[in-house]
Amino acid sequence: MNSTNATPAARRFPHGLGASTVWQVSHGRKLTLFVVDQAVPLYNVVVNELRFFATTEQIMEFVAQLEAAPEALPMQPSWKWVFDSGFEYSLDGALEKRWRLIGG
Repeated sequence: MNSTNATPAARRFPHGLGASTVWQVSHGRKLTLFVVDQAVPLYNVVVNELRFFATTEQIMEFVAQLEAAPEALPMQPSWKWVFDSGFEYSLDGALEKRWRLIGG
């Protein structure tokens, strides 16, 4: 499922693992979202060469910053999402798999 949303009012988040969408943001920049984990929900965000994971709230905060300073280059956010496989807690990691937020 791919779509392009031109205005902030029309911006929608993709649903379903692997789904994606493209948002138009300030100065013709495109922000691409891919669903990484629909349970969180967590998205892979791509703006030019910049890539990071973010929740819906973090994405909205990032887009607001882009639109508040349209001339500025997008900067790596202060947060980082990492996947904790759970292998530190059990042999197969099955009991403790989860996404963890570092910083931000």
